[in-house]
Amino acid sequence: MSRKSRPLSVWHKIGDHLIWLALALSLIILSVGSSAHAALGAKASSVETDRRLLNAKVARTQDHGVTSHVLSAAGGIVSREYSTSDGTVFAVAWSGPMRPNLRQLMGAYYPRFQAVTAGSRRMRLRRGMAVADLDFIARSTGHPGHFQGYAYLPAAVPAGFDLNTLTEQVQ
Repeated sequence: MSRKSRPLSVWHKIGDHLIWLALALSLIILSVGSSAHAALGAKASSVETDRRLLNAKVARTQDHGVTSHVLSAAGGIVSREYSTSDGTVFAVAWSGPMRPNLRQLMGAYYPRFQAVTAGSRRMRLRRGMAVADLDFIARSTGHPGHFQGYAYLPAAVPAGFDLNTLTEQVQ
């Protein structure tokens, strides 16, 4: 008995279109969204965009030419972005019940952080993740329910800025 081929149902055709549409929208969101964040080494002018995307409250303080932008998100994540008088972000720090989007915070430096910390997951959770290069220093530690970390560019840190500020707990 020969088997006749059945035409695709309307639902299969719609499903295929929805998959392509979802893929296209995802690519658009990733390409537009990733460039809209203040990140390490970038300009701080987009902190307001971060605030909107995270639905966070922002508090700004200025001391000795350094502006501190503290973003408090509803999920309990607090991120701090430090910028110089020319608007360049030279340091970021975070704390909260989960890690923030480190790619967003570290920007162009994230691939280096990821490459160095690509060891086994078990070791990373136990010891934390750290990078200590001449031009980039980062550390992320914690456990589920409590994460913290920081990253900074040593050459960009203004004179008089206390690096211990990065490791202080944010409440």
